[in-house]
Amino acid sequence: MPRPAFIPLAGLDGTGKSPQCRMLVEWLSAKKVPVTACTDPGGTALGAELRKLLLFGREHRITTTTEAMLFMASRAQLVEEVIKPALARGEVVVSDRFLLANVVYQGYAGGMNVDDLWTVGRFVTGGLEPDLTLVFDLPPEVAVARRNREADRMEDRGADYY
Repeated sequence: MPRPAFIPLAGLDGTGKSPQCRMLVEWLSAKKVPVTACTDPGGTALGAELRKLLLFGREHRITTTTEAMLFMASRAQLVEEVIKPALARGEVVVSDRFLLANVVYQGYAGGMNVDDLWTVGRFVTGGLEPDLTLVFDLPPEVAVARRNREADRMEDRGADYY
């Protein structure tokens, strides 16, 4: 039996990370590797509500710090409810995003202290770190052109943000 592993995929929307997550899960399943797929933010009942608020809650003005902490809260729930139990069962966990997204979006792009975000992230995840993070990269204009839906609250921030 393969050892448990935690593999998040990261990148701008439109880079192909979500389809790659699905294909990786399908490939692992076909190889009879026990696998759990999840999405961050989301992946739990509480996380799904926080995701709706964060991505589609345009009626609220959400500060960058509040946004970061809501992402962290969703992630804390995901780790406790989904990721840690799956790893304890010996499964491979494939996640559509994880802590790196906070560091990039609220840290580098949003102006928050990157080291503080890593520290809070380690705290809320109980120190859980990925075994491997795959980062998908495209020029922002290409990623935006590939998106086949209306932009969410985060994506609506424009080219300078990306």
